[in-house]
Amino acid sequence: MPSQLDALIRGQRTSRILLLALGFSIALMLWQIARWTEETALAELHERSSTQLSFYVASLQGQLQKYEFLPELLATNKQLVKLLENPGDRDLTDALNRYLETINRISDASDTYLMNDAGLTIAASNWQSERPFVGRNFSYRPYFKEAMKGHLGRYFALGTTSQKRGYYFAYPVRSMERILGAVVIKINMAPNEEKWSRSEDEFLVTDPDGVIFITTNKGWRYKTLGPLPDEVLERIRASRRYSDAELSSLGAVTLTAAQGRLIRPAETGRTEYLSLEQMMPEAGWKVHILADTSQVGVRVTWSVLTAAVIFGIAVLFVMFLMQRHKRLRERERFERQAKKNLELNEARIRAILEGAQAGVLTMNDQGLIEFANSRAQELFGYQQKELSGHSFIAFFAESQKNEAEKTLHAAETGVVVRELDARHKDGSIFPVELSVGSLKLHDGRKRIATIHDISFAKRQEAELRQAHDLLEVRVAERTRDLSETNVRLIREIEEHQRTEAALRQAQDELIQAAKMAALGQMATGISHELNQPLAAIRSYADNARALIDHERKEDATWNLTQISELTERMAQISSQLKVFSRKTKGRLVSVSLTAAIDHSLGILASRIKETQAEILKQMPETELYVMADMVQLEQVLINLIGNALQAVEPQSERRVEIVAVSSDDSVAITIRDTGSGIAPDHLPRVFDPFFTTKEEGCGLGLGLSISHRIVESINGELMANNYMDGGAIFTLTLPSVETPEEKTG
Repeated sequence: MPSQLDALIRGQRTSRILLLALGFSIALMLWQIARWTEETALAELHERSSTQLSFYVASLQGQLQKYEFLPELLATNKQLVKLLENPGDRDLTDALNRYLETINRISDASDTYLMNDAGLTIAASNWQSERPFVGRNFSYRPYFKEAMKGHLGRYFALGTTSQKRGYYFAYPVRSMERILGAVVIKINMAPNEEKWSRSEDEFLVTDPDGVIFITTNKGWRYKTLGPLPDEVLERIRASRRYSDAELSSLGAVTLTAAQGRLIRPAETGRTEYLSLEQMMPEAGWKVHILADTSQVGVRVTWSVLTAAVIFGIAVLFVMFLMQRHKRLRERERFERQAKKNLELNEARIRAILEGAQAGVLTMNDQGLIEFANSRAQELFGYQQKELSGHSFIAFFAESQKNEAEKTLHAAETGVVVRELDARHKDGSIFPVELSVGSLKLHDGRKRIATIHDISFAKRQEAELRQAHDLLEVRVAERTRDLSETNVRLIREIEEHQRTEAALRQAQDELIQAAKMAALGQMATGISHELNQPLAAIRSYADNARALIDHERKEDATWNLTQISELTERMAQISSQLKVFSRKTKGRLVSVSLTAAIDHSLGILASRIKETQAEILKQMPETELYVMADMVQLEQVLINLIGNALQAVEPQSERRVEIVAVSSDDSVAITIRDTGSGIAPDHLPRVFDPFFTTKEEGCGLGLGLSISHRIVESINGELMANNYMDGGAIFTLTLPSVETPEEKTG
């Protein structure tokens, strides 16, 4: 009994030790998680804030650079020199006031005014306002002093007359190398402040003395980050830079952190901000961003709570990975099968076209030849490049051209068969049987014609007529011979009918194969775009169910919100496919180039992600509009960008550059890739139908040919070349319009 009691006591003691060790391990783990979460959250906050700060600095720099050149340009106006030399001329003063007012309105500046060499304002854009600058002396302003030294003056201050903040640019007005005065542009910086006030972060801009003069927090305006020495305060008041502002300190307490400096302004209580700053050396400013760190603590709390159920989540995650792996295998199998079907369809189309005993031609809806098989080239005596782009009607005898045109138009409602006289390259005329039908593809309606040389049949008919005449004379003697001849004729006619039926069947199979190829390509794209959101939706749904079981309603609500957003994304994908697949009206209208490029990139998003290519888009600040058909333009852009993505896929550097440049009456869009380029001997043929350097099964070689036809139909130009630094570059030139309202029927 004592030994059992001792064993029990030792076991309890060991259990307590293990529990303590486990508790200590859990506590250590939670502490490590909390510390890691805090560091990670601060790092992410630092990265986001740094990006926001760069955007804000770029916005301020752009605002200043927009007006920096204007004073120097105004200083070249002879009217300013005349008024400075004749300050008492009222007509000249009035004319210059109106001129400055016009310049101020066009440039959207705050004020524009002219000062003589004594700092007295003699003309101003606000000459009709209640408190005009005319007659006021601003010689004490540093921007004026700098301009009188012959340099561009810069200064930010609170206007003593308007009591409005602004940034001043001043430039000397010279006559014969003598400085007569200065012209000044004042910029209102308030719009930048209002624009960024909607941000969840606080932005500050301080002058070299540390005074806050631009801020998204109005209560901090004209405050200082720290106490200023008395001599600095006295100097600022003497310059009247901020009028009668108190210039008190925010009383911020500075803390340290691994990801940067943390500050706690006195008036915000215990709220801490991550502080980042960046210099603007041209203006002498320092731009600050203060990011609220309260969400960091919330994130740490949630991370610690989540750690308690981490093993359960891990099991769910493993199950999710297994299910996802199964779906990926199924999708890969489906893609392989779809690709195989596509390759079979393409091979079948080529075999049908090249193996047909009759000539086969494909034309666009205008009757221009796009493709001719080898039999058609043999019948007419022309090569493919000689036939492409020419009117189908031109290859018939003059007396038969009207009938050929009627046959072409009649094919819109069904298959039409005619016997016409065709013209060979050498000028000879030969009879043919022409069968024309209509084929509707994703890129428009096409005509397909089969041509059978019936010279032999015609000769047989002539011989038959001659035999018939002879039989009329010798009917009694040659009754048996006539019957046998009739039997042979009937057999030949039946064989001819069977040949015709076979040709029609081949034509129907060609149409059906083309449709199946298009459906195969669409199915692959839709599957790739929709499977990813569907997989995520299932994962979020499973997580939500588990969270509801644990009565974590807020987390479950977040998962349901993600499901809603993913369904919205799927709706957007469906909407993009619907817009892209709609039937074009064929009208040229004013089209936004930016919208066309963005929509094309949206449709190609899955291929871009799969290729891991970098898309560099360089567009002018002003919106560009071109005269085109939106659907056709998007089709051309998708073809060119898609070819560029395929070209860079095997390269280590995968980059596609899209640059738009506007000239007087046209817009040039260049699409450059970092692929291997186009072989010099292939450049003259890249726009030929069925010319391709891709592997078999990767395309019919019709994309660039169709794109070239589309561009020509909208009065544009498409050229291909190799870039000097490597890769291919395609240049698309289209007519431009100034406004979206300009359009033509």
